[in-house]
Amino acid sequence: MRISNALVFVKRVTLPAIALLMLGACTPSMRLATVGASEPALAGSYRLFLYGCSYRDEVQNLAVLVPEDSALAFSIFALPTEVKERTGLTGTAALAEARTFLQCNPLLRDTAVGRIVDAKGTTVAYEVRPQYDVIEIGSRDPVWPAYWQRNNAVTVYINVDPLVERKQQGFDDRDSTGSHEGN
Repeated sequence: MRISNALVFVKRVTLPAIALLMLGACTPSMRLATVGASEPALAGSYRLFLYGCSYRDEVQNLAVLVPEDSALAFSIFALPTEVKERTGLTGTAALAEARTFLQCNPLLRDTAVGRIVDAKGTTVAYEVRPQYDVIEIGSRDPVWPAYWQRNNAVTVYINVDPLVERKQQGFDDRDSTGSHEGN
């Protein structure tokens, strides 16, 4: 009798719960695009996500500005200790703080502001990316963020140009003639 009760429990509770979890995992994600922006007019208040700057020469740094009234919940795919979040900032203050934050790397030459847009072309947030010394880092724009939306949640994945990453780890893809391997 106990075995049949256990089977009934599995059929009525556990299997539907597993099915719901699997359906949720199959919800399609959509990659949000980024579009270059000149100096944006940032009205309203913003949440500011600051990623990186854990050590002096770190290259993988990024700032994301999200309107406080956004229907989308942003998160950065990283350890909580790697992300700082500030809320209630004016657009001007958030942009200024983002640029100041990115100055943690002495090889910073400039910053680039980009709009993060959905499929309709509507701006949902802004990113501030570091622009580095090409000679020292190996790329002016080595940070490659990807914004993935699933339902009302956006997850930010931050990667680095693989050639820059190899250079930072002490590998050099150039032979003695200065040409790239495989060319």
